[in-house]
Amino acid sequence: MLGVTEVTLYVQISKFLGASTSVLLVFVGCVSTQPTNHLSRRAAIEIADEEVFRVTKSDLRQFGPPEASYLEDRKSWSVSYRRRDHTEAELMVEVDEQTRTAVAQAP
Repeated sequence: MLGVTEVTLYVQISKFLGASTSVLLVFVGCVSTQPTNHLSRRAAIEIADEEVFRVTKSDLRQFGPPEASYLEDRKSWSVSYRRRDHTEAELMVEVDEQTRTAVAQAP
């Protein structure tokens, strides 16, 4: 299960009054409460892609799109790869969120 990202918006309104003109300026900032060390799905797949290439020396286009799921209890991503002509996952890569390291293994 993926966590929900909360976003808090801060708004500051300022008015400048001139002789015959008034201008309204609005400054909007966005602050994310998501930890900065959180690894996105896309980043996890990119790290896993590099590991698959390192291990197999294969063109990644021979694999179908990787499937990634977040393992909350392990604080890591599990990314599975299968060749386009196979139905079963052929290679699994676990990407550690903290260290951003990957380990490939056969399923």
